[in-house]
Amino acid sequence: MSIMKKPLMFVDVESTLLKGGRVKNSNLETPIIAISLVKENGEIFFEGRLGDAALENKEMDNWIKGNIIPAIQPISNTFETIEELISAALDSQWWKEYDPVAFCGYILEGHLFDFWETLGDDRLWSRPMFIHEMASWLSVLGENPTSDSAYMEKYGLEKPVGMLPHHPTYDNLVALNIWKHMEKRLCR
Repeated sequence: MSIMKKPLMFVDVESTLLKGGRVKNSNLETPIIAISLVKENGEIFFEGRLGDAALENKEMDNWIKGNIIPAIQPISNTFETIEELISAALDSQWWKEYDPVAFCGYILEGHLFDFWETLGDDRLWSRPMFIHEMASWLSVLGENPTSDSAYMEKYGLEKPVGMLPHHPTYDNLVALNIWKHMEKRLCR
């Protein structure tokens, strides 16, 4: 169990909002293409992505095509619409039992709940009020807040096997490993 009052749920979202690996402003409709939720014990709670036909209709640059798409292809739980994907990940309102955590949740993960809220009037004010954002904690510890791989390498933490970086579950498992390591440093 974490130092937090509620158990944790790690949230990662992959999106077409990236250009050359950086977030860009976009008027695209919902840009989310894959979602993963991992409990703090490492159990995958949810993992899903848009199906191939839906991905073909998404506007995306070559960086996304070369880095994100190959990483998410192994996800077998696919959805034909973004609404189905987001609803499958969030309709259970798991945050009533778990605190959401993201490595750098301001950019994409926070917006996941914005998109979910637009899918029905009954969802207004049902979302979590915040997401614990690990990059801020890294900054407080004097670490590079923009690179999970640099932290993993610096402290010799194990990387997940069988998945590529940018696979949302890979990213969540990396965040989980970093969280556990940071907790030990913060609680000494």
